[in-house]
Amino acid sequence: MKRLGFVGFGEAAFHMAKGLGGEGVSGIVAYDAALDADLPYNLDSRPFITRLPGKSL
Repeated sequence: MKRLGFVGFGEAAFHMAKGLGGEGVSGIVAYDAALDADLPYNLDSRPFITRLPGKSL
């Protein structure tokens, strides 16, 4: 299985992941120190990305 990963998950990465996830791409992963913050793009991304573990999460 191939994976697409984002290091840093800001607004641009959110929209790319959302579009790809909506087209059926699976295996999208992301790491960002603020992924657990209650930011709109973090809450909306939960259905289509997997968060990578890290000390900041």
